[in-house]
Amino acid sequence: MKKSVKITLVVLVLLLTAAFVYWQFIKKGVIKDAVENAVAKQTDSLYYIKYESSSIDEVNGNATFNKIVLQSDSLQEKLLTNDTSVSATIFNVRIEQLKITGANIPSFLQKNTVEANSIEIFRPVITIIKTGKIDSLTLSAEDSLALYDRITGKFKSINAKEIKIIDATISFTHSKKSPHTSLQGVNVSLKNFRIDSTRNYDNIISYFVKDIVATVKSVNVKDEKTNKVFIFEDIEYNAPGRFINIGQILQKNNSNDRVMLSLAGNSVRGISTSDFILNSKLKADSLVSNGGSISIFRSKKSSASSEDIEIDNDFFDKALIKNIRLGNTTLSLFNKAKPEEAPLVLKNLTFIASGIDNIYDGTNLKKLIGNSRWKL
Repeated sequence: MKKSVKITLVVLVLLLTAAFVYWQFIKKGVIKDAVENAVAKQTDSLYYIKYESSSIDEVNGNATFNKIVLQSDSLQEKLLTNDTSVSATIFNVRIEQLKITGANIPSFLQKNTVEANSIEIFRPVITIIKTGKIDSLTLSAEDSLALYDRITGKFKSINAKEIKIIDATISFTHSKKSPHTSLQGVNVSLKNFRIDSTRNYDNIISYFVKDIVATVKSVNVKDEKTNKVFIFEDIEYNAPGRFINIGQILQKNNSNDRVMLSLAGNSVRGISTSDFILNSKLKADSLVSNGGSISIFRSKKSSASSEDIEIDNDFFDKALIKNIRLGNTTLSLFNKAKPEEAPLVLKNLTFIASGIDNIYDGTNLKKLIGNSRWKL
């Protein structure tokens, strides 16, 4: 599954976990231990939910839960004992505090529906672990939908005027390895969120396509095969405004500690939010960067005297951008056959390209940038 969709699924799991804890407390009206036992039974003994303390204002429909934990001891045990016979996805979720205000208590008691003015989730820490013998480090739709159905099974509908997630930390990992993808300082705002009686999964995804506003302090993505790391800092994604701002883009080769790409003040405008969320494809009207540094490798074809120029990163592989403007940039040209040799360095270059609607894939875009005129 694409990275953007994986983040969507994580946010969805957080929201539904929060709603499930609240529903259990109100519906059962019993002490904390009884609530926790009931939750364990209704999740097929795979996942349990615990929390340390809570306060309920049934008159005004407000509730606060502290130190919430959602995890599976049985799946965790298989991970610790190196049981790789069956692939599985383990969700470990810890939420420091959950606040719900303006909830409709009669709807809880009579109709099994969740209606609230606001839901706030503070400092959640989510770890998603893929186990078993797998070929790719991806989160499957089947894994996420199974957890989604398990949590939402008791609800006829969920409706909140505003949902906020504050300062979340999200990590994706395989087995007991260190995370290959991690996000720090995730903040999400979503207006008029609703799950109707059909609990249609595609309808849920549409909220993230059209209505979500999110900021992320940093994203770190490691590629174990190439030993390279991508770092994105100060990200702002605004679906209604159709733009993405990224304060810093950095790519580093861990083998030789070489920075391959460093661009500051990046803004993408007029994005197709459906392509971005559903297909992990960057399709937009414009990309503007203040500049920085870029490393390019020259490679000569054996059958020709001419040389090809390639950018040693995957940033453009899924991009369709009509207009590009790059500010003052230092360009380093390396010989691919002799990468340890000192590069040819050109400073204070700028690049502008417009009207490039006919660039349909990342390979063509690489060639366009590599073979275009750079202004000194």
